Amino acid sequence: MDTRKYGSKLAGKHILVFGGMSGIGFCVAEAALEQGANVFISGSSPAKLASALKNLLEAYPTTKENLNSILISATELSKIDHIVFTSGNLHLAHVSRIQIDQVYAAGVVRFLVPIIIAKLSSTFLQAGPESSITFTGGAGSQRPPPNFAIAGAYTPGLEGLTEPAAPRADYLKCWKARQRLGGLVDLKMSLKLTFM
Repeated sequence: MDTRKYGSKLAGKHILVFGGMSGIGFCVAEAALEQGANVFISGSSPAKLASALKNLLEAYPTTKENLNSILISATELSKIDHIVFTSGNLHLAHVSRIQIDQVYAAGVVRFLVPIIIAKLSSTFLQAGPESSITFTGGAGSQRPPPNFAIAGAYTPGLEGLTEPAAPRADYLKCWKARQRLGGLVDLKMSLKLTFM
């Protein structure tokens, strides 16, 4: 009996998930694995990355058998079919206490890294209408909670990298770029917002 939660459209595809250690990124990695994709997860903490990998391998034991070939594929730098960027950081500060260095630091992960990914993707992403980059954002710009001015300011900036805001951008002729707004999702980062 097939116990899949998701379909199999991604079977055999190579998917790179930035921020695949928890939250939306982990769910994306889990769903892609269940569909038979070769999934590579990236994160800022080696310990969290190891824990996420352990959880994924326990949930999908047949993946253990394929792990060696997946690692070989990754090191051979085969073209990636889909990139999903769910990484984030949270810089909370009241507007009256915001420092310039906080603004720059908040922008690195939420704004600068996605721009660099879009820039480098022509080298690593398979060209074609089925390939894609998906950036996650949030509703922080429309309905920011208290002390959310910095993150809320960067959220709409990603729209300029994606369709339909940039339909004539050179990189969009090779693949799709989308932004998905998850809103406030029950994940570890959201716990920092509970005091507001």
